[in-house]
Amino acid sequence: MKGVLQNDTVINVCIGKEWYRFPSSFFLPSSGKSDGGRLWTAELKFIRSEFAFLLPKPYLVGSILQITRAIPTEMNDMNREEVIRYADIEQCDFLVDLETPDTTKLEPNFAEQRIREQEDARTRS
Repeated sequence: MKGVLQNDTVINVCIGKEWYRFPSSFFLPSSGKSDGGRLWTAELKFIRSEFAFLLPKPYLVGSILQITRAIPTEMNDMNREEVIRYADIEQCDFLVDLETPDTTKLEPNFAEQRIREQEDARTRS
């Protein structure tokens, strides 16, 4: 993960295995201004998890006529995974996750992983 507010204009809030519990992208602020006066926007992103089916897609941006006439892309009627929906975890400014005792390669304990990385960095210094 990048760390807090390193991106100039877009803050990526990522969710993985908890995507279905996250209330909605409507709860993310659409834009704001940092203490330093920089403008920013927030976007909801998905990281890969054990869920391998069709994930929600962001709403189109444009006029109501354009949006309602558009034929959605990257959709299917078989609930098949569309890999274009995923962001790399390195793009994430924030990660919403739930710690459970069961971990997998795609669903690690991110907090524990981050602590280990910081400890490794300290030992190398």
